[in-house]
Amino acid sequence: MCRTFVIASALLALLVAATVARAEVLIGGTRVIYDEKQREGVIKISNTGNMPVLLQAWIDNGDANARPDTIKVPFSVTPPVVRLDPKKNQTIRLFRTGNGLAADRETLFWFNLLEIPPKPTKSAAGEENKVQLAFRTRIKMFYRPAGLTMPSEQAIKNLTFSLKGNQLVIKNASPYHVTFRKLDLRTSKEGPVLASVSNTHNKMVTPFGELNLPVAAKGSINHSAQVFYSIINDQGGESQGTQKLAN
Repeated sequence: MCRTFVIASALLALLVAATVARAEVLIGGTRVIYDEKQREGVIKISNTGNMPVLLQAWIDNGDANARPDTIKVPFSVTPPVVRLDPKKNQTIRLFRTGNGLAADRETLFWFNLLEIPPKPTKSAAGEENKVQLAFRTRIKMFYRPAGLTMPSEQAIKNLTFSLKGNQLVIKNASPYHVTFRKLDLRTSKEGPVLASVSNTHNKMVTPFGELNLPVAAKGSINHSAQVFYSIINDQGGESQGTQKLAN
């Protein structure tokens, strides 16, 4: 999940105090699974703050900088814009509106939610300079076609790992995206780390794809070494896996 912010307006000067802002809206999950077998996707949104907020929701296909009004994806979002009062919840529904998506594997999209706070009142802004921030949250959305026969839980068992020079080569034989949370090489679960894999967190291998990651060896590595790893499952939690290095 990626959360950024945009400065909507500011009076900034050196040594001038500004209010601290933080996002008040929570999304019920770290990823969205849109199953073709279902008629719609559902996302739960909660405003945990004490002020109403304006929300804008949209889906992109990988370009985080694209403007919502220029993006062409085979999905619609309802409602695309909504006011959410404090301590209230909102359901956002996703509908497939087009065709042309792969039938033999998942397709990755991104769900975006922009949180726009209310403008400060004159009384609140009188003595203190205000920085008004619009927070944007962007999470992965996986379109899952109905024809996939392999359960998503089996994806973790359909990975192979091999060493090629100072690279760990990961091949994914499943129709699902696999996102890693951590990964290292050991002789056994309790054994010392033989090699650490840098920048593993949130690295993703695509369906039927390959991912190469640099390896920093801490000792000699032979092909009896095992790869201990965890991936992010459909619920946003971790699933553990172990695989021997392939020859």
